[in-house]
Amino acid sequence: MADVGMGEVRRQLIYKTTWNGGRLVVADHWFPSSKTCSGCGETENAPGRPGGTAVPVEPV
Repeated sequence: MADVGMGEVRRQLIYKTTWNGGRLVVADHWFPSSKTCSGCGETENAPGRPGGTAVPVEPV
């Protein structure tokens, strides 16, 4: 992967997922994936960005 661009990686993921009968979900560039709680789905408010609520850290 180190010697190919991200466009090629995406193309290969689409091809291989389709070939194996899977489904590839592509997130928007601004999707707050690292700020979204995997347990409850709440979104932590990013500094300087409107929307969202502060979510306390949940125990593992």
